[in-house]
Amino acid sequence: GHERSNWKTVRVVLKRDRNEVRKVLEEAIEEKFEQVYVIGFKNKKAHLKGSKIDSNMEAIGALEMCKMQIFERSGK
Repeated sequence: GHERSNWKTVRVVLKRDRNEVRKVLEEAIEEKFEQVYVIGFKNKKAHLKGSKIDSNMEAIGALEMCKMQIFERSGK
């Protein structure tokens, strides 16, 4: 398993600005992320892409950890 401290979530609100997407991905590269999951929104639907998704359980676990971080940051 991964320790929570190894995960970083980056909140990006996109207003059709591809430069923001590029900036976040470049930060992930600079920080030497071993894996990247991208949740993108298109036509009001969420889509998941990953650089390397070894198993569905691994992807779900990563998403759950990020969800917990979002709730902690929002004070809930």
